[in-house]
Amino acid sequence: MPFRPTLAASLIAGALMSTAFGGAASAALWPFAPKADAKTDTAAKPPVSAPAAAPAPAPAKAAPTPAADLFIIPGFRAAHFGMTREEVLAAINTDFGVHADKVTVTVNEDEGTTLLVVQVPKLEPGHVPAEITYVLGATSKTLIRVGVAWTLAGEPTADQRRQMVNDGVVVMNLLHDLKWAPGATHFAVPLGPNAVALFSAQDPVGTAVELNVQGVQYDQPVNGKTVSSPPAKGPAALMVLYTRNIAHPDIRRLPKGAF
Repeated sequence: MPFRPTLAASLIAGALMSTAFGGAASAALWPFAPKADAKTDTAAKPPVSAPAAAPAPAPAKAAPTPAADLFIIPGFRAAHFGMTREEVLAAINTDFGVHADKVTVTVNEDEGTTLLVVQVPKLEPGHVPAEITYVLGATSKTLIRVGVAWTLAGEPTADQRRQMVNDGVVVMNLLHDLKWAPGATHFAVPLGPNAVALFSAQDPVGTAVELNVQGVQYDQPVNGKTVSSPPAKGPAALMVLYTRNIAHPDIRRLPKGAF
């Protein structure tokens, strides 16, 4: 069964994660369901005439991963959360050889945040140029969010949309292999008719990552049947968002009592 298949800086600036962390994820979408860990019970059944065997003791639950061993999201490459504007610009130059005068600076008036936007011709695993947006907090003026977007404008072909999904799976596998707390990850949550959160997770200190793909058609099991979303039209995009303190991001808020 085939998987039938722009995010501008302004979208990344306002994205505070689409899925509800801590809530139940929707039914997994093919082919993004996590691998099952259950083992088949191979114990032989007693003969009919034999007395019933005592139930086997339940297998001991694996000890939870110590918080010290869990993955902490530091930021993106050389740009770490909490860095100042000058430090982020230096990190951009270190990672991509882009000097400060080539970085586009804009302001999100609604959030009160500052955006540093850089274009990268090639960024693995994407097959199209990437746009990376570094967001500085409204009050701290330090790095609070990073968004990486690969976008296909216009009307991409079916093969191009499929490649976008394949690139997303590569990133998903990388994120999945990191050490997360039980229940901290979600897979393949529909965000709309042609958008899916392939993966999302939150680390022990409240920093979150979400991997989204948009502009694709997908199949979903519903009541034992396979249901397809509408055919995708318009641009397609793959986006990774890293957000510090997802529960209370550093953005402008209305004062208490305003309403």
